[in-house]
Amino acid sequence: GVMQHKIDIISSQVTIPQLNGIYEAGYDQLTYGLSTKQFIGYQYLVSRNKYHFRAGIEFNQGFTQGRRTWDFNANKSGLDKRFDTTIAFKAGIIVPIYTKSASDEEFFID
Repeated sequence: GVMQHKIDIISSQVTIPQLNGIYEAGYDQLTYGLSTKQFIGYQYLVSRNKYHFRAGIEFNQGFTQGRRTWDFNANKSGLDKRFDTTIAFKAGIIVPIYTKSASDEEFFID
């Protein structure tokens, strides 16, 4: 996949001189690049239940690079390569929708 992120700067003041015009891009640390995702979890499926569930941990890794030519926070080039990671806990309920009963299904064996 693709991972992109940046820092969004919000101020209660009307104008901040450092963040006017093109200078705002120097502080947002925009990066993007390729990413991978893994999920480790448990899924509970039983034919006699109406509801099923799953839960687990998701890991994301992003091989990103800065897209701004200058990073004003660090006072250096903003084109550095980065390795960004995230971890998320996920849980969900699965509601199956059956269109046929089990006795109506036909199986063909060669």
